[in-house]
Amino acid sequence: MNSLIFILLSCASRPASNAPPGELGAKDPHAEFIPLHDVHRVACVDSICTVTSTAGVHRLDTQTRSLEETQPAEETVPPAHTWNLDPSPPTLGEQWNTQIANTWRSPFRPEIPAPEGGSLRMVRGLSAHLSRVMRVGGKVVVARQAPPPDNIMYPRVMALHPTGQEAYLIVWPNPDLIAFQPNSLETTWRIRLDDAALGLFVSENGRYLVAETGGTAPEHQMLDYEGAPVATPKGIDPADDAAMQFITRPHATHTTVVDLAQGESVAKIPGTFIGFQLIEEGAVVASTQGLAVIESASHSDQ
Repeated sequence: MNSLIFILLSCASRPASNAPPGELGAKDPHAEFIPLHDVHRVACVDSICTVTSTAGVHRLDTQTRSLEETQPAEETVPPAHTWNLDPSPPTLGEQWNTQIANTWRSPFRPEIPAPEGGSLRMVRGLSAHLSRVMRVGGKVVVARQAPPPDNIMYPRVMALHPTGQEAYLIVWPNPDLIAFQPNSLETTWRIRLDDAALGLFVSENGRYLVAETGGTAPEHQMLDYEGAPVATPKGIDPADDAAMQFITRPHATHTTVVDLAQGESVAKIPGTFIGFQLIEEGAVVASTQGLAVIESASHSDQ
């Protein structure tokens, strides 16, 4: 059996404020939305991002927030991909060790490794509001968040922080993000993401959690969604921007980013997820309808 690699660093996240919204101050914590129709991808180097959309190729200066077209629309046809869900994925331990060794993102999965051995899974409850998070061969905890027992399920419900010190639960179509200790299974903090939510990944530096909200399933959907990892070319993160486009999931209305150091949502932009890039002063998130530049708290306080 493969041993799991955990990096023993202090976890970046901390409890969110429990104060009512009216007491948090007048400033909107969400980053400014920069609209751009039908975005295909984003790539950043230092403070400059190249954004490709149906309208053309654009240059985004993350310091000034200026967006300028650099190429005409006819040169921006998105490339065709042939990636498919992996019919024989590696074991959970192999997935985790490869992820840590390559400093990749930590995706939401049906099952996550437990730092003290075994793994954690969510089991659908018999009532509309309860489910069970259980360690295989260990403790079971009841979580007040679950898909309706007669509804289809999106199984990618949990992600583990790269340090292994905190785990995150989002069970579509509930709106809540629950952070909990993977060893004790005790809730450390939770926030509401406003609408039916589903998790995508924790960033490779452990600072941000990216999710989608407003997700709905097609009326003809009868079976649970697939939970297998995306089969990517060798050396490509299975939670890479391009790979995320091949995960079949409820169709969302918004893309949301949570700063795990602050315990709050710092970006909420209309459209489904397209891309996420770390930059020196924070991050850039892109959806099908635009972008937002997120400043980390340490940078914005300077």
